[in-house]
Amino acid sequence: MFYVYGAVTRYGPTFQMVRLYSALPLAWSAFARHYLRSLG
Repeated sequence: MFYVYGAVTRYGPTFQMVRLYSALPLAWSAFARHYLRSLG
């Protein structure tokens, strides 16, 4: 149990960054679509 917790703590920040980078294109496309729509 302690070993698993140590692995999660060690790789937690990296996993968070990977998740953030995988979500960026979706957020960017939604933002761009909204921005272009407001431009008309």
